[in-house]
Amino acid sequence: MKEFLHEVADSVQNAVTRRDMNWGEDLGLGADGTTTSLIDKVAEDLVVEIFQEEYPDINILSEELGYMDNGGENTLVLDPIDGTYNATHGFPFFSLSMAIGNQTMSDCHYGLVRHLTSGVSYWAEKGKGAFKDGIPIKPSQPKRDKLVLAAYLGQETSDRGFQIAHIPRRVRAYGSAALEICMVAEGMLDGFHLSSKKGYRDLRVVDIAAATLILREAGGEVYDDDGNPVDLPFKVNARSQVLAVGDKVVLEWIK
Repeated sequence: MKEFLHEVADSVQNAVTRRDMNWGEDLGLGADGTTTSLIDKVAEDLVVEIFQEEYPDINILSEELGYMDNGGENTLVLDPIDGTYNATHGFPFFSLSMAIGNQTMSDCHYGLVRHLTSGVSYWAEKGKGAFKDGIPIKPSQPKRDKLVLAAYLGQETSDRGFQIAHIPRRVRAYGSAALEICMVAEGMLDGFHLSSKKGYRDLRVVDIAAATLILREAGGEVYDDDGNPVDLPFKVNARSQVLAVGDKVVLEWIK
């Protein structure tokens, strides 16, 4: 499965890095109620086509398609483009996210996040650690006076989100949650936080399933704002606030 998922990521990367397409073309609303851009649709269609040829019995959950029940025990949890705004506005920070599990995030057993402009891949298999381009990764040992977090800081940020953003020494906002959580896993960031005012901008299971497995295999954890480990079901509108940390001590520092 590892080799297959990497081959799928290669195909998507080759498709969406073409410069002769209007990737920002609005195609209407996807199954999750958010806008579908051409780049989302092209990437999703390609992944679904490849899976249906090679693994036709794997169910598919994706933000545009919704849930495709193929009668299988396993489900592909897919975000074809995480960071669509970045992708359609020329900012080179967006990703493909794929996880395979049964019913919830806690039983995911494979996860891959591909940075679609650099080609860097983050990968994990349950119980076997986390890797970046084949090299094992681990979170950083955080220092309270040098804490670095990534965060969502848009119009819909909750009061809790702005409160947390004032605590660390530095805050970054990159716009692809899957990649930002992977950056926590490899120690480039001490944490990542997103929570919205009313919950409808919180992260979906398709956004975070793969990256969460990668972070957990690296030794970190993903919590909600109440400090509970996130375990969303495989449903298109399943959402949660996210506080991803490499070391649990960060939770104490940002209360």
